[in-house]
Amino acid sequence: MSVNIENNLPQIAARYRELQEGSVHVGIFGGGELVMIARVQEYGAPAAGIPERSVYRVIALEEQTAKEIKIIIIVGLDRGLDAETILARIGAYLTARVKDRIMSSVPPPNKPETLRRKAPETRTLIDTGRMLGAVVFEVRT
Repeated sequence: MSVNIENNLPQIAARYRELQEGSVHVGIFGGGELVMIARVQEYGAPAAGIPERSVYRVIALEEQTAKEIKIIIIVGLDRGLDAETILARIGAYLTARVKDRIMSSVPPPNKPETLRRKAPETRTLIDTGRMLGAVVFEVRT
């Protein structure tokens, strides 16, 4: 009986280097009103009475996010996926996380006058749904 063990480490190392050269960007792109609204919601505008409701920074700093991205990379490398495909899977994962956070009604709660204007919607970052629908990802290699 003979066992043939193939050494894939050079190929895996090459794909890992390609991953390091690429990047994933998640958000609302192209400028305009929605980018401005997302920025104001992320950082707040105290002078205008708008509190910070961070979506992107919270997800980027969560330990769970890092763990999930590592799993996506390990599984992708193990399956022989190219760097662009692995980055796209990371982008899809992060986009879903951002949208889930937006849908979760990020604190603090809306003021009574905001609730009256938005009725029947009560979640903090949801009004028309345009911002939620505009969140996408881009892979840059």
